[in-house]
Amino acid sequence: MDIQAEGEAESQELATRFLVKAAAKTAIRLPRPQRFSWEGVQVDATNWETNDQAGPMHRGLFFDVSLSAEDVKAAVVVARRLLEHLESAFAFVMAAGVSHSKPLIAFEQEEGHVTALQYEELPVIAAVRRHLDPDRLRALWDRLQACNPASRERVDRAIAWYRKGAFEDLVLDRFQSWWVALEALNPLIQAKYDLSTTGPARLCPNCGAAVPGGPVSSGTRFVIERVGGAQLWRAVSEARNDVVHARRPLGEVAAAMDALLPQLSQVVRGAVLDVLDVPTDLRPQFTGSDLSIPREYQHRVGYRFRDLKPNDIPRGQDYPSLKLAEVSAERKEVDGRIQERVAPTYKATTDPVAVFSEELEVVVDPDDAAATLDSEAPKLIPSTEAPRP
Repeated sequence: MDIQAEGEAESQELATRFLVKAAAKTAIRLPRPQRFSWEGVQVDATNWETNDQAGPMHRGLFFDVSLSAEDVKAAVVVARRLLEHLESAFAFVMAAGVSHSKPLIAFEQEEGHVTALQYEELPVIAAVRRHLDPDRLRALWDRLQACNPASRERVDRAIAWYRKGAFEDLVLDRFQSWWVALEALNPLIQAKYDLSTTGPARLCPNCGAAVPGGPVSSGTRFVIERVGGAQLWRAVSEARNDVVHARRPLGEVAAAMDALLPQLSQVVRGAVLDVLDVPTDLRPQFTGSDLSIPREYQHRVGYRFRDLKPNDIPRGQDYPSLKLAEVSAERKEVDGRIQERVAPTYKATTDPVAVFSEELEVVVDPDDAAATLDSEAPKLIPSTEAPRP
């Protein structure tokens, strides 16, 4: 990785097709802009400044990522993956937390014009809900309280790690949380099913003496194979070893982990019910897809600038874009279901733009296919109004 201060790097722009802007929350403040170049990508890092009710404040770090990719969405994915490495380096060097960066806008430069894909968080939270089944909760709670203290500590820990995984957005964090949950249950499963707790003895290569085998995850393997057989165990253990022992790039491993998450969640919940001896006729009630925490609607809007030239896109926070002017929204209950309507209005900050695509990303219950959202195409207020007679 090549690292340069601002003055050294201004004449060394990379010829790239995309410019992705993103920001991350942190207390780390840069003394001056920094530039990082690696893998054909150039990242300019500056301070992210904003305002709250008390006045101007330092919010974190702002990134301009110049890169080439197949398309604009792929550019955002690659930029976020590369920024994870840089953000981790910042966190390690300064012993300070750095959030995962969020993409703000991605510019595409081609054939003398500029298009943009803007990411906007709308101030409306998706009304997703699951109704609690009190009997199901009581069945779990009663069995948990009946455990001996040592077992209850392990089950509590496993449930806490399941909760942490369900809260996480990143595939790696979710996978690791659920693996740790299974490791917490491993001794309890071994004891219940009389599984081996150590691996086979081996001979010392120097003296030939027998060396006792070390601890094994036979309980974890047992519950994984019970759900998906030996094939699932191999896939899960290989993905875990790829991360722990850095055998493959994280980008490759994340794709494999993502495909495993639904079954791994099923394994964790099934293992908890098993060690608690929840009656088998009640266990089907605990099936279901994982539902993340409801969040604000995420709106992606694509548009083309009519006059902006590729070389005129500035670095930093001051850049041409659409500004969210208002959001018209309505929420009502119809026959026990929530129905929502969301319609954003944007204002162009510079030259007129032409909107050509929009997509509203929402949190939905994967076990409930009924639609609850009625979105409208975004409205656009030009940057300058034509004079009225």
